[in-house]
Amino acid sequence: LGRSQSERFGNLYSALQYSMVHLVGDYPIREYNAASKVVLVVGSVVGLAVLASFTGIFSSGFVNYLARIHYEELVRKAEVRMLANVDVIIKLQKAWRRVLASRQARLETT
Repeated sequence: LGRSQSERFGNLYSALQYSMVHLVGDYPIREYNAASKVVLVVGSVVGLAVLASFTGIFSSGFVNYLARIHYEELVRKAEVRMLANVDVIIKLQKAWRRVLASRQARLETT
């Protein structure tokens, strides 16, 4: 209780230590009246809500990004399959036309 705020929060490591001890109530750094406790609880809840909203926005954007990448990959694979099918169909058509041409040639020779 004897240290000043500039000593407690002078650097990052000391500030984190005192902030965590202060938030969890492990050691009474200062005595608070009822109104101050209400303000501290409301501030903690609002802080957590803000942090949670930013986390939700970020994670939603990340999930949307992954879904879009997955969709684009599916579209690319579908295009590859479609082109392969077109190639097979063209080859079948050529083979069938050769068969028809050979039948036509046999009919004309007889």
